Amino acid sequence: MSSTSSEVGTQMKIPTYGNFITILSIDGGGVRGIIPATILEFLESQLQELDGEDARLACYFDIMAGTSTGGLVTAMLAAPGENNQPLFAAKDISPFYMENCPKIFPQKCGFLGRMMRLLKSLVRPKYDGKYLHDTIKELLGETRLHQTFN
Repeated sequence: MSSTSSEVGTQMKIPTYGNFITILSIDGGGVRGIIPATILEFLESQLQELDGEDARLACYFDIMAGTSTGGLVTAMLAAPGENNQPLFAAKDISPFYMENCPKIFPQKCGFLGRMMRLLKSLVRPKYDGKYLHDTIKELLGETRLHQTFN
């Protein structure tokens, strides 16, 4: 959704910034995804004070992208919901991480566990992704990239 022609619901028009393209880029870092989630929650709350409680971050950016856990955050922000609103608000991301991170990014304790994880990471991904894949499938269903807000 372009910032030059987008609307949230029927009440709020997004400001036009001429030839500027607004980009939200979020890096990876596993469970540390809670850090940008917290910052984005604050940013969205400030936008809601200005533009109303229906304001969502996805409507303020032309492009949203992320690496690894940043991709998960941007997918949650851009997934379409009902009434021409994103499925998730920024305030939904931190609770998602708090609830699901131990299963998405399982940690083995102790020196031996860390060594085994290091050795395994040389030949395969650090985490198998099964729980994450199943959870995202449950949350987003058959939603595809072209259906998102950006």
